[in-house]
Amino acid sequence: AETEGRRPSTPRALLSKPPTETKVILEPTSGYFESSQLVALMGPSGCGKSTLLDMIADVKTAPYTGTVYFNGRPRDRTFRLISSYVPQEDVGFEHCTVRETIAFHQRLKADLPLGAPADLIDAANDRLLEDLGLAHVADTKFGGPNVRGISGGQRRRVTLAKGLCSWPHCLFADEPTSGLSSTDAELVVRALRHVTHKYRTLVMIVIHQPRPEVAALFDRLLLLTSRPGRLVYDGPMTGPMSDLVAYCGRVGRPVPPHQNPADFVLDAITPGARDADPDAFVAYYKEHRRPEVVKRVAAAVAAPARPTPVGLVQATRDRYPYEFQPLKDGQRTLSDFKTQFVELLKRRCTLVRRDPEIGVGVILGQVLQGLIASLVVQGALEKRIKSVSDFAEYQNQLTVMMNITMNCVYVALANIPTFCSEKSVCVSEQSEGLYNSLAYLAASTMSSLPVAAVATLAGTLIQYVICGPTPVYFTWKLFPEVYLNVVLLYLATDSLFQYFAVTQKSAGAAQNIALFFFGFVSMFNGVAPTPSAFPVWIRWGIWVSPTYYAMSNLVIRGFIQDGTKASEKITEDVGFRDDLAYGSINPPMTYILFVIYIATLKAATVYAMKNLKQAK
Repeated sequence: AETEGRRPSTPRALLSKPPTETKVILEPTSGYFESSQLVALMGPSGCGKSTLLDMIADVKTAPYTGTVYFNGRPRDRTFRLISSYVPQEDVGFEHCTVRETIAFHQRLKADLPLGAPADLIDAANDRLLEDLGLAHVADTKFGGPNVRGISGGQRRRVTLAKGLCSWPHCLFADEPTSGLSSTDAELVVRALRHVTHKYRTLVMIVIHQPRPEVAALFDRLLLLTSRPGRLVYDGPMTGPMSDLVAYCGRVGRPVPPHQNPADFVLDAITPGARDADPDAFVAYYKEHRRPEVVKRVAAAVAAPARPTPVGLVQATRDRYPYEFQPLKDGQRTLSDFKTQFVELLKRRCTLVRRDPEIGVGVILGQVLQGLIASLVVQGALEKRIKSVSDFAEYQNQLTVMMNITMNCVYVALANIPTFCSEKSVCVSEQSEGLYNSLAYLAASTMSSLPVAAVATLAGTLIQYVICGPTPVYFTWKLFPEVYLNVVLLYLATDSLFQYFAVTQKSAGAAQNIALFFFGFVSMFNGVAPTPSAFPVWIRWGIWVSPTYYAMSNLVIRGFIQDGTKASEKITEDVGFRDDLAYGSINPPMTYILFVIYIATLKAATVYAMKNLKQAK
């Protein structure tokens, strides 16, 4: 990493690039761990605990050097098949129950047999809920700022359950007790210890100073000091096999009677703390303990290799009389695209059904907007344009079409806060390898489309009925095409706003950029100003404006192809012509441009989501 050096003191130095120096976060570290061990990674802030855990868990995105071995072989992409990572944040959907949250993760991450009875899978979930003390809240919503749900301690255990539902051989948890009361912290660690020894799982967690009752639950301790991160102890934590107290005595820092050894040793190795001497612990470890660790690691690597992650998965499968999905070389996830899409779509439909803000509320909003917009130009569609002097009637009908097409933009705009709130959950789940970005975006679009289709249909019908039960130009025969353009415009603007939601840090920033950009392209809507008013040097704006795609199509269809000579004359005067060379977008080209516009934005959103990183 590069850090800024001494502050420049001259004007020339202020304009030049500041000097940089290399900062070591974590020195070379070795260790050996086996199954059925609950391992604690402890140390002062900035010692590299989380960095080391992320490296071992294969979730570190920043480059680093070194090799992690699993069963005597260098770790590869398939390590994700038998491991699980639990992040610091307890993220989840407010309206999903505890059982639904865990079942979703299990169906996408666990190696489930094809055609297995549903009650068999549900029984496995029930056992996990019982092991983690969540059985009594299984049907309670996860909750959040807007929905009453489970407590903070229970939410932390749900996060652990999401990591354990695939029955991994290795589980890594980053500060699973952070922010919890001492009682809840003990319950979480007890649950992890129970899982560790019941299912012979290697569990490694980052934890700050635990109280004695919690410290006694760990099997091994990996202790680091900071400035930079260096190992000072690697051995048993407590119990008959513990030598932590004796180790401190051999370093020359004996633990006082009746004091928690974990508290004492953390104070002793924290740089800057009173009476701290971290260098003495580092020197003793390098001289007396590190050589033993290095020999043990070398012996384990040189020993006959044990099963690979794929081999362990296959060995588990051989115990059941069911068929499984075939494994491929280098496979990192056990679920295919179809499974990911179906499960994501089911969850999204559940959220739409339970959350009125993204379901019924959107439809009611469109009904209200349709009523207000249509009452302003009531009966406008029934007016016949007899001559070019009837421009007022022409402008009113153009306004009706503009209101109909623009109303769908508000539906897309309402999706930005929802998508931003889901982004943190999506990033966390993608980092766990549950699904890919394309499956998520496809399911998100498919689940929101029915609501948008019903909402825009309601708003369009209301405006058609009030503005002209018997329209002259935009007849009911043309209504399906009008509605198709509205849906396509919704998909285009929703894709645009979705991209902004992914690339911006907050919903407010995404909405501001969306409104600014859409305000720009809306200037090329064909109504105010009309196409004839566009200067030649800026006419390119119509090709990036989806509102113009829809308006040009509908105006040409209604006023020119199905209109009268008077309506056609006025339409050509304001700048719409059934001539692509002139710049008007005729009906066939409209749909081609909509498809290109939507596909381009979706591809850009998928690329942006793939570059969202949870751990740096």
